[in-house]
Amino acid sequence: MLSTSMFIIGGIIFLLYIFGLLYMINWANTTQNEDMIADKKTLKLKVNQIILINKYYIKMQKLKLNSVIIMFILIINSCSKSSTEPNVSEPKITTNTVTTTGLNFVPNILECTVGDTIFFNLGSTHNAIEVSEENYNQNNPIPLENGFQFDFGVSSYIIANEVKTYYYVCEPHLPQMKARIIVE
Repeated sequence: MLSTSMFIIGGIIFLLYIFGLLYMINWANTTQNEDMIADKKTLKLKVNQIILINKYYIKMQKLKLNSVIIMFILIINSCSKSSTEPNVSEPKITTNTVTTTGLNFVPNILECTVGDTIFFNLGSTHNAIEVSEENYNQNNPIPLENGFQFDFGVSSYIIANEVKTYYYVCEPHLPQMKARIIVE
């Protein structure tokens, strides 16, 4: 519930608000009347001020446009390769994809070059484990030390960093599901 003191304070704030509103309305009317009575000299001064403001506005717009052009040029130059940078060979953007269809890796032999990226998109019931050539030939799913291993249904990739043959198998679907990546 509202106490008497809160009601009095609210009433005072409301009256101050109304007083301020009436003061602002009176001030606006007085200022408008003074502006309407302006003589020719004051009017000429105002016109000159408007012309001067327009000149500065136009200069500012040109400056703004020049700034935008300079920023655009700087951005373009910062994105381009500098001739002072050392000549570093760009990585190849060659991609190869291994998928699974039924009980097969597709393709079962993939040939690529050093630096290529090989993507694996495995089905939910397939994994891919890199094994040695010996284990590959014996249908043995023992993982190769430091070799790649992708769990069931995983999408991932490897980058062929050296010339070699990668032998890999799907553990639950041996001896049928095995494949090779030959990096030249």
